[in-house]
Amino acid sequence: MKDSTIPTQERLYWTCVGMVVLAILLSLLVRPSWVTLIGSHDVQVALFVTGLLLTTLTVVIHGLKSSANKREWALLLGISAVYAMLLFRLGAPERTHLIEYSVLAIFLRMAFIEYKKRRTLKYPSLSAWASGVAVGIIDEGLQSIVPHRTFDIEDIFFNVMAVTLAIVAALCINWFRLKMNRK
Repeated sequence: MKDSTIPTQERLYWTCVGMVVLAILLSLLVRPSWVTLIGSHDVQVALFVTGLLLTTLTVVIHGLKSSANKREWALLLGISAVYAMLLFRLGAPERTHLIEYSVLAIFLRMAFIEYKKRRTLKYPSLSAWASGVAVGIIDEGLQSIVPHRTFDIEDIFFNVMAVTLAIVAALCINWFRLKMNRK
């Protein structure tokens, strides 16, 4: 067994995971009528685009960890384009699932990668995926008991899709970097 104290970096990632899960759960308390308090549709779009850009940066920075060459930037732009095109096909509520659960998946993956350094864990990405899916199912299950919310199996699908897309994107970036560094 490795050292049982939690290193600072891992603690930071688990704190980020907790903050994202807390934000997801707190969103259960937001009534649809409260969204109108934000103001105009333009303000809501600006907030959404900001969330999307920050999510994309989270995935990209997690995948890079050091300076990228031209081919890596092409890969990252391609992954960003896939995210953007997916957003055009989704309705507004489902788009927020993509943002929330993509960020959750990346933080979970970082935390499990750090955890693996001190404990036996064979597949940190799979552990991150399973944990992210579990949060999505719990989130949706809780919606069945919150008065102004409803359970929707389709939302679970969007949560799973977002977790999967983020982890696969990070794995692709890492695979590409390893392959390019071998040449």
